[in-house]
Amino acid sequence: MRNINMLQMLPTSPPGRYYNAEEGRYYTVDMLDSVIAGERYSYVLNNPMSNVDPLGLLAMKISMEGVKFIAKYEGFGSKPYNDPSDYATIGYGHLIGRRPVNDEDLKKWGCLNKEQGINLLNKDLQQRVNAVNRLVKVSLTQNQFDALVSFVFNAGEGRFQRGILKKINTGDLSDVPSEMNTVVYSGGKKLPGLVRRRKEEGDLFMKPDVVVRAIGKPLTPCECQKALRSQSLKNFRQN
Repeated sequence: MRNINMLQMLPTSPPGRYYNAEEGRYYTVDMLDSVIAGERYSYVLNNPMSNVDPLGLLAMKISMEGVKFIAKYEGFGSKPYNDPSDYATIGYGHLIGRRPVNDEDLKKWGCLNKEQGINLLNKDLQQRVNAVNRLVKVSLTQNQFDALVSFVFNAGEGRFQRGILKKINTGDLSDVPSEMNTVVYSGGKKLPGLVRRRKEEGDLFMKPDVVVRAIGKPLTPCECQKALRSQSLKNFRQN
């Protein structure tokens, strides 16, 4: 097996382009295709056990439906407001601080529109997406992944690790919805909104969907090649 360091092989110059006369448009060559295709060991730097996905190319991402799901339950606030825990918040659940809104918040944040709110939400979600990818060690469907990101965004990574994560990583997936349903309190009060959210997260988690191979265990060369293409790393990226 060739000893190739992928990081040294990645091109530093802009990717090449070519014109497809039949379609009448330009395409950009995928920089990673020639490096990865069929050469799994070069991608994992000859160490498939510890470098399962060194560049994060196979990590799952939240779907657009997942973002909409979270936005629906977070609701939108164009100006700083206090959430049910009395924490300063704005947009779609963006935490300003673990304290009530003050005059400085109102001055700093002003008034957001919904587009700005969604952009802020997407940035906030990335940390939760990374957490689920890092902690879950089994395969997930897209629906399951979206449900878990929603839970972590709302309840926190710590709460996720204390209960649900253990059930997932031991294969007790059918117990996840009931475990979610226990996290419905805020400030010592049972909130109807959290009850509804946990119920829908559980339903989404159990909703049939295509299994997506999550990071956390080595892939075979064939699986690696399929995963790369299914995660939008195709031969050519359309401009």
